[in-house]
Amino acid sequence: MKASSRLLIALACGSIVAFFAAAPALSATTGSYAATADGTGLTLAVFSPGSDTPAFSLDIGITHGVLDSTPHITASAAGIVQVDTANTEAPPNADDVVSIIDETVANANLGAIHVDLAKGTSSSVTSTGLFTHNRGEVVGAQVALTPGGTAVINTPPFAVASESNIDALPGTVTSEAHSDEVVIPVELGDTLVQPICDALGQILPPLGDACDQAVGQVGPFTRVLEVHVLPSAVECVLDRATNTASVPVAQAALLEIVLFPGTVAEQDISVSLGQTIDLADGTPLHIHAVLGDAATSVDGAVATATASALHLDLLDDPLPTVSIVAAESSCAVTGQPATIRKPPPAVLPQTGAPLSLIYGAGGLMIALGLGLTRLLRRAA
Repeated sequence: MKASSRLLIALACGSIVAFFAAAPALSATTGSYAATADGTGLTLAVFSPGSDTPAFSLDIGITHGVLDSTPHITASAAGIVQVDTANTEAPPNADDVVSIIDETVANANLGAIHVDLAKGTSSSVTSTGLFTHNRGEVVGAQVALTPGGTAVINTPPFAVASESNIDALPGTVTSEAHSDEVVIPVELGDTLVQPICDALGQILPPLGDACDQAVGQVGPFTRVLEVHVLPSAVECVLDRATNTASVPVAQAALLEIVLFPGTVAEQDISVSLGQTIDLADGTPLHIHAVLGDAATSVDGAVATATASALHLDLLDDPLPTVSIVAAESSCAVTGQPATIRKPPPAVLPQTGAPLSLIYGAGGLMIALGLGLTRLLRRAA
């Protein structure tokens, strides 16, 4: 076959390929989407007796993530927000880690909060997948309140953490957040406990007896209670193929309070979701708790979930008050279907290439065919 014949055949094939490549029916666009995730481990505030203004407060184990299909990601994670926070934004891919070791936040008149380790880790990626993973945590947190130099309240070391993660896969977008279980032991100085025992005995004799049995068992402090904040978790999922969101999952944190743990008079109290309780009201050992609840919503391509926070106030006059807001998690996903361009009114729907492209390709193919016929005749 002559070179000119091969050239004409190649041009004919190329015109066919170009025609189909340009056809709108074969060039679908993908829909857009967005997601958020937030986690709160613990917010801790300490009040001097009789004061409504916190002497100091800390936001512990806080995470946040926002992702959309642009793509664009912003995220953060903090062991202690007031000390340092890891922040990332992508593109380009970003990783950030902040660590605080052996840190003390103090109030000269009231006491201090010490942590062995506070760490925030944030990672946001858009090049090899699309995701953001964030964790904020504190290990070895300890509260020591010593107003006037007297050891009043002590908490042996405890840990707090939350995570917020968003993953955009080819088929789904998943946003989830959760907080870990927190166990806070609370101890009072022995010199303060006996008057509390007497007050408890007048209101709740069994608690008064338990208090008497606990005093002076170990060291200069008496462990009067343990607070167990159980984990909270939420998850929101968007199906990208159908542009529909699943029913979200949400589990709010439960609360368990153990009075005078480790004694024969130990008493366990479990608190249900949405419940408000007051224990030992009118005494320095007053405990006020308001438990949050879980809420979910789904409407087509939009889903949200919230595990609302637990609010807990420990101790009362003449002792300092410790206020805790713990274990709050939330997530959201939303999808938007691909935009399909509609033809102008009164024109039949266009399912192939534009007419100009069809006419042009057809004319080119006819011309090529005529040229090829002449060449074959000459060759014959």
